[in-house]
Amino acid sequence: MEQRFSTFAEAREHARSVAKAEGVIACIQRGGEGYVVSTASSHKIPSTAPDPFLETSGPAIEFEDEVVRETVGEIIISLRQDLLTVIDEKKLMSTLKLGLHKIDTELKGLHSNITDELQEQVSELRRAYKGIETFIFILEDVENIRSADEASEYSSELWNILEYFSGAEIEKRFKKEIRELAEKEKALPVEKKVKQTAEINHKIAILNSSAPDCRKCGSSMVLREGNGDYFWGCSTFPKCFSRKRLKKEEREMLGV
Repeated sequence: MEQRFSTFAEAREHARSVAKAEGVIACIQRGGEGYVVSTASSHKIPSTAPDPFLETSGPAIEFEDEVVRETVGEIIISLRQDLLTVIDEKKLMSTLKLGLHKIDTELKGLHSNITDELQEQVSELRRAYKGIETFIFILEDVENIRSADEASEYSSELWNILEYFSGAEIEKRFKKEIRELAEKEKALPVEKKVKQTAEINHKIAILNSSAPDCRKCGSSMVLREGNGDYFWGCSTFPKCFSRKRLKKEEREMLGV
């Protein structure tokens, strides 16, 4: 009887459980894009024999490790190809996430230490995944940018991430967003000005909450600005042109 599995780790666990439960020899072979576990009832494991799937060293374990490294290498090659060709950032993030999950699953079955070369290859893919994740966050937040400082910060962050995607199709998407952020940076005020405006608006709202009544028509007055100065004006303007100067403490509150 044969059963197919997408990862070697899954195939190995199934082979172990079958060997223990049925007392038969379970063989693992490569089959297409996965692994095939086959058993034969005529090949019984002697009751006194050690469990071949519980070995901790020797040829069987070396073979397992070689298969794991080969499988991880194939996943890495596939993901690198996706990095070069996929231009949709959400699709690419999903592909990388799934591929890295498969790699992690495979590496759990590795008995020996992962090589430095393999570790660096996996780390590069993780950095690319985090880069795409950050890129998507910036795209979602770009409409909320209020200052030139924020636009500049996001632009610098994209430039730093861009090195992971040199020569890839999605590099065009990064550069497009960087250009648009540069335009936003030119059009938006600096952070200091944004904060000053927010503080002034907050103070104006406080003063308006206790605005005086118009001496001419009795309507409530509102704080207005003109010629670089603030004054109380009738809320019914232009029906009523009444205005009133601010008190000393009101001017001090606004810093004028």
